[in-house]
Amino acid sequence: MFYEERNNHKRLFETSFLGCGFELNKYQSFFIQRVLEYGKMKDWNLIKDLYGMEAIKEASLNARSLDAVTLSFVSTLFNINKTEFRCFKHRQLFQNLWNS
Repeated sequence: MFYEERNNHKRLFETSFLGCGFELNKYQSFFIQRVLEYGKMKDWNLIKDLYGMEAIKEASLNARSLDAVTLSFVSTLFNINKTEFRCFKHRQLFQNLWNS
């Protein structure tokens, strides 16, 4: 049953993205970032299976932008200080003066 459910979800994922002409390996960082920010637990398990934790770690470290919740999550998950992430450095360079 779990295998069938996982395959159905994988088909939905592939239909959503591959139907638009995306290749899973070519746009790996894009998919990882989108799942980290907007995905559900099923999506998380899928990218873990597809790409592995090391690829997720590299994609999150090099992401140009991650929201605060996602940044905290990956920082805690990989036990890496937030200041090591590219999105944190980028955010510090371009602070929004209206919300400071």
